[in-house]
Amino acid sequence: MPRALDPEKLKRKAMQRTRLKNFGDDYYQEGLEVLCESLNRDSRVNAYGYFLAESTLVSFLETRLLLQRKRDRNDPVLQTRLIDPIIVSGLARTGTTALHRMLASAPLHRGLEWWELNLPMNRTVSDSREDRIKTAEAIIRPRELFT
Repeated sequence: MPRALDPEKLKRKAMQRTRLKNFGDDYYQEGLEVLCESLNRDSRVNAYGYFLAESTLVSFLETRLLLQRKRDRNDPVLQTRLIDPIIVSGLARTGTTALHRMLASAPLHRGLEWWELNLPMNRTVSDSREDRIKTAEAIIRPRELFT
């Protein structure tokens, strides 16, 4: 039986990995608790499925901590104006990837790379674009063994 997802343990793991503690507003907390409860109670995933769920949730929590640090420091990047972004969102297997690629093929547009979407912020001040790409590759590599 795979171990249960515990919101507090997930938060502690994210705090350990980022060395940050301030998640900011706690409005996300109820959703995290409901999601973990549902995954623990209703999903029929194996240990690898729980590993993927845990690593994804910890990554989201890390991003939240890093974003809050930017807010606390009044980081100028948060003042960057996005000019008429086009946001593609949808469930898996509904054509969102095809739509995303079609829109990104227009000369005045660009799509996000996987690493930009999943690692939107530097983990440390010295992180570079290349560091984030290497981290993304390290995340993807083990997953490819199971697909």
